[in-house]
Amino acid sequence: MKRINSVEKAAPPSPVRPKQSVSSSAINEDEYCNFSTSDGKFSASADETGFDHNADEWDDLYEEECLSPINSSLQPPPMSGSDHNSRISTLKKIDQDAFLFTAAEPVPIGEKTVTIVDSPDGLIWKPADRSYTCIVTDPRKESKLGGMKSFVTYQLTPSFSNIQVGRRYKQFAWLCDRLNEKFSTVSIPPLPQRPYTSGKFDQEFVNGRLRVLQLWVMRMCRHPVVSHADVFLHFLTCTDEKRWSKGKRVAEKDECVQYHWFRTIQAPTLNSTQADMQIDQFGQFVKNMDAGLCQMVNTGELNMKRHEAFKKEYQRLGSSFVALAKSFDLDKRQTSVELIKALEQTGKAYEEIGQMFGQQPSVDMLHLMEGLQEYKGMLTTFPASITIHKESARSVTEKISKSTDPKAQALQKRVDAITATVLANMLYFQQERVVDFKVYMSEYLQKQIEFHTTITAQLRSALEYYEKIAV
Repeated sequence: MKRINSVEKAAPPSPVRPKQSVSSSAINEDEYCNFSTSDGKFSASADETGFDHNADEWDDLYEEECLSPINSSLQPPPMSGSDHNSRISTLKKIDQDAFLFTAAEPVPIGEKTVTIVDSPDGLIWKPADRSYTCIVTDPRKESKLGGMKSFVTYQLTPSFSNIQVGRRYKQFAWLCDRLNEKFSTVSIPPLPQRPYTSGKFDQEFVNGRLRVLQLWVMRMCRHPVVSHADVFLHFLTCTDEKRWSKGKRVAEKDECVQYHWFRTIQAPTLNSTQADMQIDQFGQFVKNMDAGLCQMVNTGELNMKRHEAFKKEYQRLGSSFVALAKSFDLDKRQTSVELIKALEQTGKAYEEIGQMFGQQPSVDMLHLMEGLQEYKGMLTTFPASITIHKESARSVTEKISKSTDPKAQALQKRVDAITATVLANMLYFQQERVVDFKVYMSEYLQKQIEFHTTITAQLRSALEYYEKIAV
Protein backbone atom coordinates (compact mmCIF):
# COMPACT_ATOMS: atom_id res chain seq x y z
CA MET A 1 0.00 0.00 0.00
CA LYS A 2 1.49 3.31 -1.10
CA ARG A 3 1.00 6.32 1.11
CA ILE A 4 0.63 9.67 -0.59
CA ASN A 5 2.81 12.34 0.96
CA SER A 6 1.35 14.35 3.80
CA VAL A 7 -0.32 17.59 2.72
CA GLU A 8 0.43 19.54 5.87
CA LYS A 9 3.31 21.57 4.41
CA ALA A 10 2.35 21.61 0.77
CA ALA A 11 -1.24 22.64 1.38
CA PRO A 12 -2.18 24.30 4.68
CA PRO A 13 -5.60 23.22 5.92
CA SER A 14 -8.58 25.41 5.28
CA PRO A 15 -9.44 27.97 7.97
CA VAL A 16 -10.59 26.25 11.14
CA ARG A 17 -13.56 27.46 13.12
CA PRO A 18 -13.25 28.20 16.83
CA LYS A 19 -12.96 24.92 18.72
CA GLN A 20 -16.30 23.62 19.95
CA SER A 21 -16.76 22.51 23.47
CA VAL A 22 -16.91 18.78 23.98
CA SER A 23 -18.37 17.17 27.03
CA SER A 24 -15.76 16.14 29.55
CA SER A 25 -17.35 12.73 29.63
CA ALA A 26 -16.15 10.86 26.57
CA ILE A 27 -18.77 9.73 24.11
CA ASN A 28 -19.38 6.04 24.53
CA GLU A 29 -18.33 4.40 21.30
CA ASP A 30 -20.85 1.56 21.56
CA GLU A 31 -23.66 4.05 21.97
CA TYR A 32 -22.82 5.61 18.63
CA CYS A 33 -21.68 2.53 16.78
CA ASN A 34 -24.87 0.56 17.42
CA PHE A 35 -26.93 0.36 14.26
CA SER A 36 -30.53 -0.83 14.45
CA THR A 37 -31.49 -3.83 12.36
CA SER A 38 -34.60 -5.97 12.06
CA ASP A 39 -33.00 -8.69 14.16
CA GLY A 40 -31.52 -6.54 16.89
CA LYS A 41 -28.54 -4.28 17.29
CA PHE A 42 -24.90 -4.67 16.61
CA SER A 43 -21.88 -2.61 17.53
CA ALA A 44 -19.51 -1.46 14.80
CA SER A 45 -16.31 -1.80 16.78
CA ALA A 46 -12.83 -1.51 15.36
CA ASP A 47 -10.50 -4.43 14.86
CA GLU A 48 -7.33 -5.18 12.95
CA THR A 49 -9.05 -6.13 9.72
CA GLY A 50 -9.46 -2.49 8.63
CA PHE A 51 -12.11 -1.39 6.17
CA ASP A 52 -12.76 -3.72 3.26
CA HIS A 53 -13.32 -1.68 0.12
CA ASN A 54 -14.89 -4.66 -1.60
CA ALA A 55 -17.57 -4.93 1.10
CA ASP A 56 -20.94 -5.38 -0.57
CA GLU A 57 -19.21 -4.42 -3.84
CA TRP A 58 -19.97 -0.74 -3.87
CA ASP A 59 -22.45 0.17 -6.60
CA ASP A 60 -20.84 1.32 -9.85
CA LEU A 61 -23.19 4.30 -9.81
CA TYR A 62 -20.80 5.71 -7.24
CA GLU A 63 -17.70 5.09 -9.37
CA GLU A 64 -14.87 7.52 -8.76
CA GLU A 65 -15.23 10.96 -10.30
CA CYS A 66 -12.76 13.77 -10.00
CA LEU A 67 -13.38 16.74 -7.73
CA SER A 68 -12.32 20.23 -8.63
CA PRO A 69 -11.48 22.24 -5.48
CA ILE A 70 -12.53 25.37 -7.36
CA ASN A 71 -15.58 25.33 -9.61
CA SER A 72 -15.37 28.31 -11.93
CA SER A 73 -18.91 28.02 -13.26
CA LEU A 74 -21.58 30.38 -12.00
CA GLN A 75 -23.96 27.44 -11.99
CA PRO A 76 -24.32 25.51 -8.73
CA PRO A 77 -21.62 22.83 -8.45
CA PRO A 78 -22.77 19.40 -9.65
CA MET A 79 -23.96 17.09 -6.93
CA SER A 80 -22.33 13.86 -5.99
CA GLY A 81 -24.91 11.15 -6.44
CA SER A 82 -28.50 12.43 -6.36
CA ASP A 83 -29.18 16.12 -6.85
CA HIS A 84 -30.48 17.72 -3.66
CA ASN A 85 -33.13 19.56 -5.66
CA SER A 86 -34.43 16.27 -7.04
CA ARG A 87 -36.25 16.01 -3.71
CA ILE A 88 -39.12 17.86 -5.31
CA SER A 89 -39.64 15.01 -7.77
CA THR A 90 -38.54 12.28 -5.37
CA LEU A 91 -40.93 13.30 -2.61
CA LYS A 92 -43.96 12.29 -4.60
CA LYS A 93 -47.39 13.68 -3.89
CA ILE A 94 -48.55 10.23 -2.84
CA ASP A 95 -45.94 10.27 -0.05
CA GLN A 96 -46.91 13.81 0.87
CA ASP A 97 -50.59 12.89 1.10
CA ALA A 98 -49.77 9.75 3.06
CA PHE A 99 -48.01 11.80 5.70
CA LEU A 100 -50.56 14.61 5.79
CA PHE A 101 -53.89 12.83 5.45
CA THR A 102 -53.61 9.20 6.59
CA ALA A 103 -53.72 7.91 10.15
CA ALA A 104 -50.59 8.77 12.06
CA GLU A 105 -48.05 5.98 12.15
CA PRO A 106 -45.85 5.46 15.20
CA VAL A 107 -42.22 6.40 14.97
CA PRO A 108 -40.21 3.23 14.20
CA ILE A 109 -38.55 1.62 17.19
CA GLY A 110 -35.01 2.89 17.59
CA GLU A 111 -35.60 5.98 15.45
CA LYS A 112 -34.35 9.17 17.09
CA THR A 113 -36.85 11.93 17.84
CA VAL A 114 -35.84 15.33 16.47
CA THR A 115 -36.74 18.24 18.73
CA ILE A 116 -37.07 21.86 17.60
CA VAL A 117 -37.24 24.56 20.27
CA ASP A 118 -37.85 28.28 20.54
CA SER A 119 -34.96 30.72 20.88
CA PRO A 120 -34.70 34.53 20.92
CA ASP A 121 -33.88 34.41 17.19
CA GLY A 122 -36.54 31.86 16.23
CA LEU A 123 -36.91 28.10 15.98
CA ILE A 124 -33.69 26.11 16.24
CA TRP A 125 -32.67 22.47 16.37
CA LYS A 126 -32.31 21.37 19.95
CA PRO A 127 -28.55 21.38 20.64
CA ALA A 128 -26.95 17.95 20.85
CA ASP A 129 -26.08 16.75 24.34
CA ARG A 130 -22.53 15.98 23.25
CA SER A 131 -20.45 17.33 20.41
CA TYR A 132 -17.42 15.94 18.65
CA THR A 133 -15.03 16.60 15.79
CA CYS A 134 -13.47 14.46 13.07
CA ILE A 135 -10.24 15.01 11.19
CA VAL A 136 -9.66 13.79 7.63
CA THR A 137 -5.99 13.10 6.93
CA ASP A 138 -3.38 10.84 5.39
CA PRO A 139 -4.66 10.08 1.85
CA ARG A 140 -3.41 6.67 0.72
CA LYS A 141 -3.23 5.15 -2.72
CA GLU A 142 -4.59 1.61 -2.60
CA SER A 143 -5.66 -1.00 -5.13
CA LYS A 144 -7.87 -4.05 -5.59
CA LEU A 145 -8.50 -6.73 -8.20
CA GLY A 146 -4.82 -7.59 -8.26
CA GLY A 147 -3.80 -3.99 -8.87
CA MET A 148 -6.16 -3.43 -11.81
CA LYS A 149 -8.18 -0.84 -9.89
CA SER A 150 -6.44 1.95 -7.97
CA PHE A 151 -8.04 4.53 -5.72
CA VAL A 152 -7.33 6.89 -2.84
CA THR A 153 -8.66 6.43 0.67
CA TYR A 154 -8.93 9.23 3.21
CA GLN A 155 -8.47 8.47 6.89
CA LEU A 156 -11.15 9.74 9.28
CA THR A 157 -10.58 9.93 13.02
CA PRO A 158 -13.57 11.01 15.17
CA SER A 159 -12.68 12.58 18.49
CA PHE A 160 -15.02 10.34 20.51
CA SER A 161 -13.20 7.14 19.54
CA ASN A 162 -9.79 8.15 18.11
CA ILE A 163 -10.11 5.06 15.89
CA GLN A 164 -9.12 5.64 12.28
CA VAL A 165 -11.23 4.42 9.37
CA GLY A 166 -10.52 4.67 5.65
CA ARG A 167 -13.11 5.90 3.16
CA ARG A 168 -13.07 6.44 -0.60
CA TYR A 169 -14.56 9.51 -2.23
CA LYS A 170 -17.43 7.52 -3.73
CA GLN A 171 -18.29 6.36 -0.20
CA PHE A 172 -18.58 10.00 0.83
CA ALA A 173 -20.94 10.41 -2.14
CA TRP A 174 -22.98 7.42 -0.96
CA LEU A 175 -23.26 8.96 2.50
CA CYS A 176 -24.27 12.30 1.01
CA ASP A 177 -27.11 10.59 -0.85
CA ARG A 178 -28.27 8.75 2.26
CA LEU A 179 -28.35 11.98 4.28
CA ASN A 180 -30.24 13.80 1.52
CA GLU A 181 -32.79 11.01 1.39
CA LYS A 182 -33.11 10.84 5.16
CA PHE A 183 -33.38 14.51 6.09
CA SER A 184 -35.83 16.04 3.65
CA THR A 185 -35.43 19.70 4.63
CA VAL A 186 -31.91 19.77 6.08
CA SER A 187 -29.22 21.43 3.99
CA ILE A 188 -26.66 18.74 3.21
CA PRO A 189 -23.79 20.41 1.34
CA PRO A 190 -23.12 18.79 -2.02
CA LEU A 191 -19.71 17.35 -2.82
CA PRO A 192 -18.46 19.25 -5.90
CA GLN A 193 -17.11 17.18 -8.72
CA ARG A 194 -16.34 17.28 -12.41
CA PRO A 195 -16.26 14.59 -15.11
CA TYR A 196 -13.47 12.06 -14.90
CA THR A 197 -10.06 13.25 -16.06
CA SER A 198 -6.57 11.90 -15.68
CA GLY A 199 -4.39 12.95 -12.78
CA LYS A 200 -6.62 11.92 -9.89
CA PHE A 201 -3.52 10.76 -8.01
CA ASP A 202 -1.66 14.05 -8.50
CA GLN A 203 -0.61 15.55 -5.19
CA GLU A 204 -2.30 18.89 -5.88
CA PHE A 205 -5.58 17.19 -6.78
CA VAL A 206 -5.47 14.93 -3.72
CA ASN A 207 -4.68 17.92 -1.49
CA GLY A 208 -7.67 19.83 -2.84
CA ARG A 209 -10.01 16.90 -2.37
CA LEU A 210 -8.71 16.35 1.17
CA ARG A 211 -9.43 19.95 2.13
CA VAL A 212 -12.96 19.86 0.72
CA LEU A 213 -13.77 16.56 2.42
CA GLN A 214 -12.50 17.95 5.72
CA LEU A 215 -14.81 20.96 5.37
CA TRP A 216 -17.76 18.70 4.54
CA VAL A 217 -17.17 16.23 7.38
CA MET A 218 -16.75 18.97 9.98
CA ARG A 219 -19.94 20.68 8.84
CA MET A 220 -21.81 17.40 9.30
CA CYS A 221 -20.18 16.85 12.72
CA ARG A 222 -21.37 20.27 13.88
CA HIS A 223 -24.98 19.71 12.84
CA PRO A 224 -27.09 18.79 15.90
CA VAL A 225 -29.26 16.37 13.89
CA VAL A 226 -26.96 14.89 11.25
CA SER A 227 -24.06 14.38 13.65
CA HIS A 228 -26.05 11.83 15.66
CA ALA A 229 -27.72 10.02 12.76
CA ASP A 230 -27.05 6.29 12.74
CA VAL A 231 -25.87 6.26 9.12
CA PHE A 232 -23.36 9.06 9.73
CA LEU A 233 -21.96 7.45 12.86
CA HIS A 234 -21.75 4.11 11.07
CA PHE A 235 -19.73 5.82 8.33
CA LEU A 236 -17.35 7.36 10.89
CA THR A 237 -16.76 4.30 13.00
CA CYS A 238 -17.27 0.95 11.32
CA THR A 239 -14.11 -0.94 10.38
CA ASP A 240 -15.45 -4.48 10.37
CA GLU A 241 -16.36 -5.85 6.92
CA LYS A 242 -19.49 -7.78 7.87
CA ARG A 243 -20.86 -5.04 10.10
CA TRP A 244 -20.17 -2.43 7.45
CA SER A 245 -22.05 -4.40 4.78
CA LYS A 246 -24.95 -5.02 7.14
CA GLY A 247 -25.13 -1.38 8.21
CA LYS A 248 -24.96 -0.23 4.61
CA ARG A 249 -27.97 -2.37 3.70
CA VAL A 250 -29.87 -1.15 6.76
CA ALA A 251 -29.26 2.48 5.74
CA GLU A 252 -30.41 1.83 2.18
CA LYS A 253 -33.61 0.14 3.41
CA ASP A 254 -34.40 2.80 6.01
CA GLU A 255 -38.13 3.54 5.81
CA CYS A 256 -38.06 6.63 8.00
CA VAL A 257 -36.91 8.90 5.18
CA GLN A 258 -38.30 11.79 3.15
CA TYR A 259 -41.86 12.65 4.36
CA HIS A 260 -41.80 9.78 6.84
CA TRP A 261 -38.95 11.54 8.66
CA PHE A 262 -41.32 14.35 9.64
CA ARG A 263 -43.07 11.92 11.98
CA THR A 264 -40.04 12.17 14.25
CA ILE A 265 -40.34 15.95 14.62
CA GLN A 266 -41.41 17.55 17.89
CA ALA A 267 -41.92 21.30 17.51
CA PRO A 268 -43.81 24.21 19.12
CA THR A 269 -47.08 25.53 17.74
CA LEU A 270 -46.47 27.96 14.89
CA ASN A 271 -47.98 31.17 13.60
CA SER A 272 -48.47 30.10 9.97
CA THR A 273 -48.69 33.61 8.55
CA GLN A 274 -45.53 34.73 10.30
CA ALA A 275 -43.72 31.55 9.28
CA ASP A 276 -44.66 32.04 5.62
CA MET A 277 -43.33 35.60 5.71
CA GLN A 278 -40.05 34.46 7.24
CA ILE A 279 -39.63 31.74 4.63
CA ASP A 280 -40.40 34.12 1.75
CA GLN A 281 -37.92 36.65 3.10
CA PHE A 282 -35.29 33.95 3.42
CA GLY A 283 -35.93 32.88 -0.17
CA GLN A 284 -35.03 36.41 -1.26
CA PHE A 285 -31.98 36.33 1.00
CA VAL A 286 -30.81 33.15 -0.76
CA LYS A 287 -31.11 34.82 -4.18
CA ASN A 288 -29.18 37.88 -2.99
CA MET A 289 -26.47 35.81 -1.37
CA ASP A 290 -26.11 33.63 -4.44
CA ALA A 291 -25.57 36.72 -6.59
CA GLY A 292 -22.99 38.05 -4.11
CA LEU A 293 -21.17 34.72 -3.99
CA CYS A 294 -21.09 34.44 -7.79
CA GLN A 295 -19.52 37.88 -8.08
CA MET A 296 -16.99 37.12 -5.34
CA VAL A 297 -16.06 33.74 -6.82
CA ASN A 298 -15.56 35.26 -10.28
CA THR A 299 -13.46 38.06 -8.84
CA GLY A 300 -11.46 35.66 -6.69
CA GLU A 301 -10.68 33.37 -9.62
CA LEU A 302 -9.59 36.35 -11.69
CA ASN A 303 -7.40 37.52 -8.80
CA MET A 304 -5.74 34.10 -8.61
CA LYS A 305 -4.97 34.16 -12.34
CA ARG A 306 -3.58 37.70 -12.10
CA HIS A 307 -1.25 36.63 -9.33
CA GLU A 308 0.54 34.43 -11.85
CA ALA A 309 0.82 37.45 -14.16
CA PHE A 310 2.14 39.55 -11.25
CA LYS A 311 4.73 36.86 -10.57
CA LYS A 312 6.10 37.12 -14.09
CA GLU A 313 5.95 40.93 -14.06
CA TYR A 314 7.89 41.25 -10.79
CA GLN A 315 10.42 38.68 -11.93
CA ARG A 316 10.93 40.60 -15.17
CA LEU A 317 11.47 43.74 -13.11
CA GLY A 318 13.98 41.89 -10.96
CA SER A 319 15.88 40.60 -13.99
CA SER A 320 15.96 44.11 -15.46
CA PHE A 321 17.43 45.55 -12.26
CA VAL A 322 20.15 42.87 -12.29
CA ALA A 323 20.88 43.54 -15.97
CA LEU A 324 21.15 47.25 -15.21
CA ALA A 325 23.64 46.48 -12.43
CA LYS A 326 25.81 44.45 -14.83
CA SER A 327 25.89 47.34 -17.29
CA PHE A 328 27.79 49.35 -14.64
CA ASP A 329 30.54 46.72 -14.24
CA LEU A 330 33.29 48.69 -15.99
CA ASP A 331 33.22 51.43 -13.34
CA LYS A 332 35.30 50.07 -10.42
CA ARG A 333 35.01 53.06 -8.10
CA GLN A 334 33.84 52.21 -4.59
CA THR A 335 30.57 54.12 -4.83
CA SER A 336 29.79 52.52 -8.19
CA VAL A 337 30.52 49.03 -6.80
CA GLU A 338 28.16 49.75 -3.90
CA LEU A 339 25.48 50.93 -6.36
CA ILE A 340 25.91 47.75 -8.40
CA LYS A 341 25.44 45.66 -5.26
CA ALA A 342 22.36 47.67 -4.29
CA LEU A 343 20.81 47.18 -7.73
CA GLU A 344 21.53 43.45 -7.59
CA GLN A 345 19.84 43.21 -4.20
CA THR A 346 16.88 45.15 -5.58
CA GLY A 347 16.64 42.68 -8.45
CA LYS A 348 16.73 39.72 -6.06
CA ALA A 349 14.07 41.35 -3.87
CA TYR A 350 11.71 41.77 -6.84
CA GLU A 351 12.33 38.22 -8.02
CA GLU A 352 11.47 36.92 -4.55
CA ILE A 353 8.38 39.14 -4.43
CA GLY A 354 7.34 37.68 -7.77
CA GLN A 355 7.72 34.19 -6.36
CA MET A 356 5.59 35.21 -3.38
CA PHE A 357 2.84 36.47 -5.69
CA GLY A 358 2.78 33.11 -7.44
CA GLN A 359 2.45 31.19 -4.18
CA GLN A 360 0.10 33.50 -2.28
CA PRO A 361 -3.26 32.28 -3.71
CA SER A 362 -2.63 28.82 -2.25
CA VAL A 363 -2.02 30.45 1.13
CA ASP A 364 -5.15 32.58 1.38
CA MET A 365 -7.45 33.00 -1.62
CA LEU A 366 -7.73 29.28 -2.36
CA HIS A 367 -9.09 28.52 1.12
CA LEU A 368 -11.49 31.47 0.98
CA MET A 369 -12.73 30.24 -2.40
CA GLU A 370 -13.27 26.72 -1.11
CA GLY A 371 -15.45 28.12 1.67
CA LEU A 372 -17.41 30.26 -0.80
CA GLN A 373 -17.91 27.28 -3.10
CA GLU A 374 -19.24 25.22 -0.21
CA TYR A 375 -21.80 27.94 0.51
CA LYS A 376 -22.75 28.15 -3.17
CA GLY A 377 -23.54 24.46 -2.95
CA MET A 378 -25.59 24.87 0.22
CA LEU A 379 -27.69 27.62 -1.35
CA THR A 380 -28.83 25.16 -4.02
CA THR A 381 -30.53 23.07 -1.33
CA PHE A 382 -33.00 25.71 -0.14
CA PRO A 383 -35.42 26.03 -3.08
CA ALA A 384 -36.36 22.36 -2.71
CA SER A 385 -37.01 22.52 1.03
CA ILE A 386 -39.05 25.72 0.63
CA THR A 387 -41.08 24.02 -2.11
CA ILE A 388 -41.76 21.03 0.15
CA HIS A 389 -43.15 23.43 2.78
CA LYS A 390 -45.30 25.40 0.31
CA GLU A 391 -46.77 22.35 -1.41
CA SER A 392 -47.65 20.70 1.89
CA ALA A 393 -49.25 23.87 3.25
CA ARG A 394 -51.23 24.35 0.04
CA SER A 395 -52.51 20.75 0.08
CA VAL A 396 -53.79 21.07 3.64
CA THR A 397 -55.35 24.48 2.98
CA GLU A 398 -57.24 23.09 -0.02
CA LYS A 399 -58.36 20.05 1.98
CA ILE A 400 -59.72 22.16 4.82
CA SER A 401 -61.39 24.74 2.56
CA LYS A 402 -63.38 22.10 0.66
CA SER A 403 -64.98 20.60 3.74
CA THR A 404 -65.36 21.07 7.45
CA ASP A 405 -62.71 18.61 8.50
CA PRO A 406 -62.81 17.84 12.23
CA LYS A 407 -59.17 16.82 11.95
CA ALA A 408 -58.09 20.23 10.68
CA GLN A 409 -56.04 20.91 13.79
CA ALA A 410 -54.20 17.61 13.42
CA LEU A 411 -53.55 18.32 9.73
CA GLN A 412 -52.14 21.74 10.54
CA LYS A 413 -49.89 20.19 13.17
CA ARG A 414 -48.36 17.95 10.53
CA VAL A 415 -47.73 20.90 8.23
CA ASP A 416 -46.22 22.73 11.20
CA ALA A 417 -43.75 19.86 11.63
CA ILE A 418 -42.52 20.41 8.08
CA THR A 419 -42.50 24.18 8.46
CA ALA A 420 -40.60 23.98 11.74
CA THR A 421 -37.79 21.99 10.11
CA VAL A 422 -37.53 24.58 7.33
CA LEU A 423 -37.37 27.43 9.86
CA ALA A 424 -34.81 25.61 12.03
CA ASN A 425 -32.74 24.86 8.95
CA MET A 426 -32.84 28.52 7.92
CA LEU A 427 -31.73 29.84 11.31
CA TYR A 428 -29.02 27.22 11.66
CA PHE A 429 -27.66 28.25 8.25
CA GLN A 430 -27.62 31.93 9.26
CA GLN A 431 -25.85 31.18 12.53
CA GLU A 432 -23.25 29.05 10.78
CA ARG A 433 -22.79 31.69 8.06
CA VAL A 434 -21.84 34.42 10.53
CA VAL A 435 -19.32 32.20 12.29
CA ASP A 436 -17.87 30.83 9.05
CA PHE A 437 -17.47 34.15 7.28
CA LYS A 438 -15.88 35.67 10.36
CA VAL A 439 -13.30 32.87 10.22
CA TYR A 440 -12.90 33.03 6.42
CA MET A 441 -12.26 36.77 6.35
CA SER A 442 -10.14 36.91 9.51
CA GLU A 443 -7.87 34.18 8.14
CA TYR A 444 -7.72 35.79 4.70
CA LEU A 445 -6.87 39.26 6.01
CA GLN A 446 -4.28 37.87 8.42
CA LYS A 447 -2.53 36.08 5.55
CA GLN A 448 -2.75 39.22 3.43
CA ILE A 449 -1.16 41.27 6.22
CA GLU A 450 1.66 38.74 6.51
CA PHE A 451 2.10 38.77 2.74
CA HIS A 452 2.36 42.54 2.42
CA THR A 453 4.48 42.79 5.57
CA THR A 454 6.98 40.39 4.02
CA ILE A 455 6.99 42.41 0.79
CA THR A 456 7.62 45.59 2.77
CA ALA A 457 10.48 43.91 4.60
CA GLN A 458 12.03 42.83 1.28
CA LEU A 459 11.87 46.37 -0.08
CA ARG A 460 13.22 47.90 3.13
CA SER A 461 16.13 45.48 3.03
CA ALA A 462 16.94 46.57 -0.54
CA LEU A 463 16.62 50.24 0.42
CA GLU A 464 19.26 49.88 3.13
CA TYR A 465 21.91 49.17 0.47
CA TYR A 466 21.27 52.57 -1.12
CA GLU A 467 21.36 54.34 2.22
CA LYS A 468 24.91 52.98 2.76
CA ILE A 469 26.28 54.54 -0.45
CA ALA A 470 28.42 57.54 0.56
CA VAL A 471 27.87 60.34 -1.94
